[in-house]
Amino acid sequence: KWMIYQGIIDFGSGAGIANKLWVIWLGLAVLGSALALASFIKLIGGIFLSRRRHSLENVHEVPFLMWLPLAILALFCIGFGVFATNVIVPKLFMPVTGEFQFMGFWNSSFVSLLVLISLVLGIILYLALNLKKFRREDSFIGGETIQDQASFATPEFYKTIVEFRFFSWIYKKAEEKWFDIYDLSKKFVLYAIHAKDLLSSVIACGIVGYSLVICFLLLKAPDLAIVQIVVDTITLIIMVAVVLDSSREESYSKLDIKGYISAATAVVIILVLLYFFTVSIQNLDVLGKSSLRMANYYIEGAAQKTGSANLVTGVVFDFRGYDTMGEAVVLVTAVLGVLTILRLKGKK
Repeated sequence: KWMIYQGIIDFGSGAGIANKLWVIWLGLAVLGSALALASFIKLIGGIFLSRRRHSLENVHEVPFLMWLPLAILALFCIGFGVFATNVIVPKLFMPVTGEFQFMGFWNSSFVSLLVLISLVLGIILYLALNLKKFRREDSFIGGETIQDQASFATPEFYKTIVEFRFFSWIYKKAEEKWFDIYDLSKKFVLYAIHAKDLLSSVIACGIVGYSLVICFLLLKAPDLAIVQIVVDTITLIIMVAVVLDSSREESYSKLDIKGYISAATAVVIILVLLYFFTVSIQNLDVLGKSSLRMANYYIEGAAQKTGSANLVTGVVFDFRGYDTMGEAVVLVTAVLGVLTILRLKGKK
């Protein structure tokens, strides 16, 4: 979380419009952290505020070899957090990324010391005020003692927020999967699998494929973009030819509010893709200008930096390892797309 906050604050030093709105992005990041913390309330309440079930009375602690790895990981997490500023970042991060300055003031060791002092003060107050002496009584409701059956309903904590007028509408729409990114991905990105019209499926595959070309150009990977264009074009031609030679059915229905939202979302996505396309064109080199700025670096330092005796192997699987993996993913995705679309019969 700390690194995310630092990145957002540093991003605010830029000159773009999005950079000027860094306070909003920082607020959203903090809100996300607060919601993540709130999600643990149910877990903590279930552990410390509930009662042990009778069916679990004979359950004991796991063996030593099972909890020891978890304890080691927990100690590593604490150690990385406590010594982040003075040890972890300078010794592990900066040798890779180079020297950089933090925005604002943050010293993880000092903050950890404050947390430790607060815990010690809490223990002292607990012992000094003799808080451990308290009276415990059974519940008495309707003439019955139900202490053993009563428990704290942790989810009730969330109802305070859910029942707000504005938030109640958002939660209701969330239950209908309006904001479910997986459900939206299934409708928009994976539309080709669920479309009843085979030609629509082919077009959807083509749109996604050519959108990847724009992404590859933005990532400064023209070789991947070329591979994607070639593979997607050939695949698209083959699939269209097969679909036009087969039967196709498409049922039309009146658009409801979800349909209009889907159409508006598709328009927004297309506009965003067009914007990134224009940006990528501006960042490309002028036609005819040499773009082999990294060639000398590869040739001079590949053997020493990668330890490979073969220069091509060092470049393909080390310097450009992600590009190689991306090209393999493109080819595998093209094969899966062909197998998905080239069906014997369309869905009814």
